Amino acid sequence: GVHRGHQAVLRQARVLADEFWRVRDEFEFVAPVGSIQECLEYGLRCPRPYVISDSGDNPGAGGADDVTVALSALLAWQPVREETLTVIHASIFDPAAAATCWNAGVGAVVTVELGGHVDTRDPGPQRVTGTVTAMCDDPSGGLTAVVAVAGLQVIVTSRRNQYTQFEQFERLGLDPRRADVVVVKIGYLEPDLYEAQAD
Repeated sequence: GVHRGHQAVLRQARVLADEFWRVRDEFEFVAPVGSIQECLEYGLRCPRPYVISDSGDNPGAGGADDVTVALSALLAWQPVREETLTVIHASIFDPAAAATCWNAGVGAVVTVELGGHVDTRDPGPQRVTGTVTAMCDDPSGGLTAVVAVAGLQVIVTSRRNQYTQFEQFERLGLDPRRADVVVVKIGYLEPDLYEAQAD
């Protein structure tokens, strides 16, 4: 009974696994891939707007939406620090930081430890001091705020949220079509972002 069923499941799992392994070299990404550092390096010389998909932390596919690999790299990126490029990071899931922003209000300067609380891999929470430039109660993301740090605008949400449509950015007064670089946590570019990206 149960043992026979268990063996049947294992056999079928092996069939599936073998087939995926057999065709692994045929898999093609829909866009170029690279480390975050490689993506930012390319971002120095590419057409605008340039969209980076942080597909490794995709909340629509089970990602924590609070991995800070991309955020950390953006905070250290010279064009952000010198404010020579406008960059949007959409988004980071952090209910405590979102609440701090909401309590402080638009125009307030806040210091928050962003991300790295659910998925604790390096580099972990990022200590950020910035200005709250917008807030909205988003249907998907809950209490949401934008924290501006030099040339970077970080969207902070109280619920995991994918940013796929212009309307979501517009609620926060942001327009990805007018930004230089946009980082989104999705697996591939949805139609709005695919049409907007220049490369």
